[in-house]
Formats: sequence, C-alpha cells, structure tokens
Amino acid sequence: AYFDDQQRLVAATRDGAGAFGPALTQIIRSNESAVLAVQGNQVYQVVAAQVRTPAPQGWVLMAFALDRTVLDDLQALSELQGMVLLQGPAKAWVGIVDNLEPAAATALRAGLGREVPAAGNLDLGGERMRARLVALIGGEQPLGVLLLRSLDEALAPYQQLQLALISLTLLGVAVFAGVSVLLARGLSNPITALSASARRLDGGDYDPPVPVAAN
Repeated sequence: AYFDDQQRLVAATRDGAGAFGPALTQIIRSNESAVLAVQGNQVYQVVAAQVRTPAPQGWVLMAFALDRTVLDDLQALSELQGMVLLQGPAKAWVGIVDNLEPAAATALRAGLGREVPAAGNLDLGGERMRARLVALIGGEQPLGVLLLRSLDEALAPYQQLQLALISLTLLGVAVFAGVSVLLARGLSNPITALSASARRLDGGDYDPPVPVAAN
C-alpha cells in the first residue's frame, strides 16, 4: 500500500489496507522498520519505507501474513514448535496458527482460557512438552507465541546413554566376578593340595611327592 506524507491511503493492492494505518503510525513514532499488527484473527508483519524525491513524499507499506511457514522455519532452525496465541475480545486466549501435531494442537487449544498459558511441562496428546510463552504484542489485544519442545525427544539421547552405562556396569560386574573366581581358584588350589599332602605326611605316608601345580 502507498500512504501520502499525511499517512492517508492513496493506493493498495488489496482491500482493507487502510486498517494498517495505525501500524504505519507506530513504525514512524518508534523509528522501527517493522511491527506486528493484528487484523481480525490474522497476524501480519508490517514493514514500511519512506519515499523521497528527494523530499519525503509518502510511505510504501508491505504486510506479510504470519502463517505456519514462519513456525516451520523456526522449527528447522531451533527444533522448537509453536502456537501463536491471541487474546480475543472475550479475554480468552485462542490459537490462530501452529505447527503442532493434530492431537497436541487439539489438547493445547482445549486447555486455553482467560489465564495466560503457564510455562513449564505440559502433557499434550500423550507427549511431554516443555513450554515457554513469549509476548509479541501487549495492549488491549495481547499476542504471544507459545514455544514448545518435546521432552521425550530431548531426553532420548540421555536415556540411550543411561542404558549404555547400565550395560557397561553389568558387563564390568560380570568380568570382575569371573576374574575374582579365577584368582580365588589360583590361590586356593595350591593351598588345598599342600594341606592334603600335610595330612598324608601326618598319617605316616611319606612315599608320594608333594605336588607343585603352580609357581
């Protein structure tokens, strides 16, 4: 959309672009290049650039819908899933876009209410998830994204390591027991033979030699 230097809409590629006027005002006042704006149940990233010829003549504004593609990109970079949450006029939080599994998304939406979703561990569709809410927009219509990470997936490598350590411990115990038995036999067999020879000599039998089976 194109707005003049008085922030009045001049032309746009879609109907309803005038609703982004407050977002343009926010960009100008905050001296930022982009802001988030909510229109209905859709979230947009709004970017504006000033037109100069060479004096300021107006503003070119572009709005990009915040959809699942953004969340998929976030998951590819950080392995974090997410659900964008919006607090509607009834003050109840609603999920407007997510990239969760259907069962997890249904369970999460069923648990939403007027309270801000709490951070911590959640059980969604039989899977343990770690959650953290990040606020994106405040004011009368708060917007946030609930970031989620599967605890089962995160702990899987440590569980495999735990099994490996248990296996190594059991193997070490078995080897130690086997070596102990061999050492005990190596020490006790010569003593047992010597004791038998001593009893034979004590009984007056001097003919058989005393056996030496080891050094």
